[in-house]
Amino acid sequence: MDWALFGYVVATFFISIIGGLIPFLIKLVKNKTIAIRVINIASVAASGLFLGGGIYHMLAEGLEMMEESGYSFGGYPLGWTLFGVTFFLIFFVDRVIVPHSHGSFEDSDSEEDNYTLLHNDEHHSHHQHTAADTFQEWTTIVVLVVALSIHSFLEGLGLGSANKYLMIFVAIAAHKWADSGLTIIYLMKKIKQWWVLLIILIIFSSFTPLGAIIGKFVIASLDDESVSLLVQGIFCCVAAGSFFFVAIVEILSEAFEEHNNKYVLDKYLKFGLAFILFILMSLTVLLEGEEGESSVSE
Repeated sequence: MDWALFGYVVATFFISIIGGLIPFLIKLVKNKTIAIRVINIASVAASGLFLGGGIYHMLAEGLEMMEESGYSFGGYPLGWTLFGVTFFLIFFVDRVIVPHSHGSFEDSDSEEDNYTLLHNDEHHSHHQHTAADTFQEWTTIVVLVVALSIHSFLEGLGLGSANKYLMIFVAIAAHKWADSGLTIIYLMKKIKQWWVLLIILIIFSSFTPLGAIIGKFVIASLDDESVSLLVQGIFCCVAAGSFFFVAIVEILSEAFEEHNNKYVLDKYLKFGLAFILFILMSLTVLLEGEEGESSVSE
């Protein structure tokens, strides 16, 4: 058993669970506005790590493994194509099929949402739901959870396929808590039973570990080294497309929409921290290169 991967998988699961509990924990905070602002800045800053991890580690490693496999595909850039196709497929599912429902932690910093999200005040909902309305809401919830679970599975696939887990884990962990928290905040508008939310959170949090385990199992079952490298590279390039979508479309593009920027200072903090973390992630490539050179010399 790969105990290092096992440790990262378990840690990822619990980070996702903790992130999903944040909306409940916010109820206990005295100054909810400050708490929400800090959490939102941190969640957007994590996009720098996620984007850097996707480009400098996931995509770069995938392209390198595909090249080392010896399969040239007649000069066709298969790795880059898989990266782009994955991005477009996730965009299609997330923005064309699924009703747009993502937001930021700042969405809960309004008078109306503070009742429904942070206090669970039942009397605040006055309109009655018909059977058709209930069915439509649950359909939306199921499709949303499935779409997010696909994201999570692809992230896990990349983790399980990587040769070096640490930087991929850091990128996933930096984003995973916020992803879970935002998902629960949205679902709290639709679901009042806390135990249903907890079940959904556990299921959602399980998909990244599941993807990592399946990715590792598939690669380990391949006897031919060239085929194994090719499949690893394909998995990494596909996962990189998911990383790119989450960082650019889900986090950065939405974080700087007008309704998500109530505080001017926060806008510059979010951008500055995301940029700095992206640069720091790029510098880890140099560290890994030095480690590789030292191990070779030894």
